[in-house]
Amino acid sequence: MAEHDEIGSLSRLPLPQPATKQYTLRNQMFSAGAAGLMARALLHPVDTLKTLRQSESVVLSQRSTLWSTARQVLQSGRGFRGLYAGATICISGSIPAQAVYF
Repeated sequence: MAEHDEIGSLSRLPLPQPATKQYTLRNQMFSAGAAGLMARALLHPVDTLKTLRQSESVVLSQRSTLWSTARQVLQSGRGFRGLYAGATICISGSIPAQAVYF
């Protein structure tokens, strides 16, 4: 009987209310721009490898794996920076685009 009383008292607890904080347009645009920056920064190496792989298969008429393309880029004179070739222009365009989109 005591267990039933405890369960009944729990049902009378107030439920948590949803957050009512209003975000300003500037905060929303900043957050969306930051999300665009992170997404582009994380995915740019994959996009670079995809592009290199596609152009390589057209020129050489043979397919290479994503890993072999990554190995070639990393072993080239550019090293890890080769994965981020052209990232500056892509990131500088994605930040305002995402800020306006969201």
